[in-house]
Amino acid sequence: MADRPEELEIVERLVASASFSHMFAFGLHRELVELQGDTDHTRMLLGESADIALAQMPALERDFRALTDQWSEVQLLDPANLDSVSHAIEVRFAEVDPKLQTLIARHDEIIAELVALVRNARRS
Repeated sequence: MADRPEELEIVERLVASASFSHMFAFGLHRELVELQGDTDHTRMLLGESADIALAQMPALERDFRALTDQWSEVQLLDPANLDSVSHAIEVRFAEVDPKLQTLIARHDEIIAELVALVRNARRS
């Protein structure tokens, strides 16, 4: 049996990572609330984090679910055509990867800003 294409694994890991990052952002925001440091801006950051983790990343992953199913079926029923499905996965990943990277970078910025705000609130 052939190994699953790496692109499928990458997408799954990135979506899971975004979910964990959002949980961390939620915890940071909750701490800001406790420290009376939450503002409209921090709520906007938390909302944007939720949008990335719970809407945008899963939407991109849905694209790959159909390809994952197709790859599994072809692997079992028609292994001779597995290269064409693998190629379709590679092409789709190349199209989606810039968007994934942009979302991850923005999520990292949100987390960094929330961490800085929590540090400042702790000092106050």
